[in-house]
Amino acid sequence: MLFNQYFSAFKVQLSHLLLCMIWNVVGVYQIAHGAQPIGPVASVAAIVVMLFFSGQLYFLLKKGFEKTYLLLSVLPC
Repeated sequence: MLFNQYFSAFKVQLSHLLLCMIWNVVGVYQIAHGAQPIGPVASVAAIVVMLFFSGQLYFLLKKGFEKTYLLLSVLPC
């Protein structure tokens, strides 16, 4: 039930995390090939953190930890 209630917010969060990961992958690829990255920072560590973060959001939402999910959702702000 909780998953259905917050699913639209989760889709937006997941889309944002996916776009951030793509941005970092492109930046890391450009640095690896000697080109200037598209942004000021590109990091494989950031990609790993975002993957972990998206997994945590999904797990918390699926298991019904509403307060922890909301706290983790506000954390990047």
